[in-house]
Amino acid sequence: FSLHNANAFLDIEEGVLSGKTGFTGNAGYCYVCACENQERTFIIALLGCGWPGNKNYKWQDAKKLLKYGETCFRYENYWKELKIPRISVENGTTGGSRPGQKVWIQGKLRAKETDKKKKVLVRTDEKVSCSLKLEKELQAPVQKGQKIGEVRYMLRDELLAAYPVVADKNVKRISYFWCVDQVFHLFFHSLNKKKKEEKVWKGAFAERFLQGTFCKALFCCFSIKRLEKKVEKLYNYNRQIFWLYF
Repeated sequence: FSLHNANAFLDIEEGVLSGKTGFTGNAGYCYVCACENQERTFIIALLGCGWPGNKNYKWQDAKKLLKYGETCFRYENYWKELKIPRISVENGTTGGSRPGQKVWIQGKLRAKETDKKKKVLVRTDEKVSCSLKLEKELQAPVQKGQKIGEVRYMLRDELLAAYPVVADKNVKRISYFWCVDQVFHLFFHSLNKKKKEEKVWKGAFAERFLQGTFCKALFCCFSIKRLEKKVEKLYNYNRQIFWLYF
């Protein structure tokens, strides 16, 4: 047996997946088909492509539409590597930070390798935009992996994808007990060091005690308003001990 197919577009163009011809007195000759080209799939729908006597107009119109799609649309990898700036953390401390030292964290973009290979179909005159929204400053405490920003990819007004920017490390909040620990650490560390230099110990340690690292540690305490009175008492108490020692 033999079959007759009126879809001549199957022979005219390569990559035609399927198609259907049609005709009514009001709509004229019609045609719908799907074509595949370089990972792109185009769908063509035609109405009113001539009436009896112009039966082949639809093939010419279908070729023009397919040519337009192949010329004006392409797949584009929209991923962009952004340089994410550091963010300062107010009233924060890490394991190695010192009193009065500014603490910074580095944001990291959380995305999979498969996300970096995603593509979107765009027109030749379109461009995917990429924007970074990041906090200007953070308040301690900050947890590692905490969301501190976001990277967005937009096509016109459409959101294609959004990826979180997260903190790369933990930052603890400066507390009263942390300040006390720093004060005593700096005090006894300096004391032990200066004992080896007995001749100049009194003058050098007194200057450092009143003007240097001890005051910086106490300044961190003063920045915490709720604990200001406790720190002031601690300061006066240690200062009295210091002068009594001498």
